[in-house]
Amino acid sequence: MGDLTKNLSRWEFACHCGCGTDNVSPDLVEALQIYRDLAGRPVTIISGCRCLRHNAAVGGEDHSFHIATEEVEGRAGDARVAGLGLREMYELALKVPAFKNGGIGIYPDPDKRFIHLDVRGKKARWGKVRGETVSLEEALRHA
Repeated sequence: MGDLTKNLSRWEFACHCGCGTDNVSPDLVEALQIYRDLAGRPVTIISGCRCLRHNAAVGGEDHSFHIATEEVEGRAGDARVAGLGLREMYELALKVPAFKNGGIGIYPDPDKRFIHLDVRGKKARWGKVRGETVSLEEALRHA
């Protein structure tokens, strides 16, 4: 089904600007496949790799883990899991070692509602509510 894993395809991680950037970290792909297997249902990648121009256009952080180039692998994915709420997606992410020891962000605004997952190699947690960075706990209260 997928060309990276049994459920994930390279095109899901390609930059949305159409530039073709899709240099995704194998560690991220492996962690997302584990996440999907644990969920037992489809995981939709909302945003994977971003070229520098697209990252700036969407207001991404200057050192975003989404950024990918020929030399740098994208190490982040924003996702939704069919039938799960944000709190359930967060609790599921904690069962994946690469995410438990990586970055997890919650975006509960009604027009967004996704989880950010990355393989940065150190624990980071946050939320974003109405454009403001907040604690994970605050974001989960809005979930």
